[in-house]
Amino acid sequence: MTAFKSLLYLIFFVFWSLLVGVLRLPSLVSPTHSLKTIQLWSKGVLFLARIICGINLEIKGTENLPEGPVVIASQHQSAFETYALYVIFMNPAFVIKESLQWIPIAGWYIRRSGAIGINRGSGSAAMRKILKSAHEAIKKNKTIIIFPEGTRTAKGEDKQYKPGVVALYKRFNIPIIPMALNSSHYWGKNRLSKYKGKITFQFLPPIKSELNRKQFMIELKNSIESASQKL
Repeated sequence: MTAFKSLLYLIFFVFWSLLVGVLRLPSLVSPTHSLKTIQLWSKGVLFLARIICGINLEIKGTENLPEGPVVIASQHQSAFETYALYVIFMNPAFVIKESLQWIPIAGWYIRRSGAIGINRGSGSAAMRKILKSAHEAIKKNKTIIIFPEGTRTAKGEDKQYKPGVVALYKRFNIPIIPMALNSSHYWGKNRLSKYKGKITFQFLPPIKSELNRKQFMIELKNSIESASQKL
């Protein structure tokens, strides 16, 4: 039954993606309208996951989300959190792999919506782009969303956190909010099967200020990993 529902979900996912992607092409005229298209699409994806696969979303720790610009440093176990975070935050700026912006149709909306696409192999150039684009996003009161692991990582898999998040911490005086989750239990990194259950996002208290780079990375990783193990 799980395999059948997962296949059914995939069919509807492809249909919904093509429908929204084609019919909403005029929204590429502006970043605001492009973002609204992504959010509409993401809401549909979450709806399909809920009614077909029985996957629900639970959000904890919203009291840790302050008003104004903020950086969400999220664990990344599956594609699910990308869809959901587009729905949770009204004005997000995702730090993503630049290559995602060149995916036909979907990439057009991602690029136009204000995502911060970086080439992780370009070293200091990528860091400069993150900081410059983040500065513009903060001026527009956006929520910056970054995945410190840099790629999808199954729960329990140890990945070194990338330096982009600490650069944001040291450059800008805005809260860094860690986010733990458990999506890999139900929505695998590289598997078709989707399993019924409750995916939990937990926003944790902001990382305290005035830490050095090493202290910050230790604090961030310990905060996320310890919370994740309890989910």
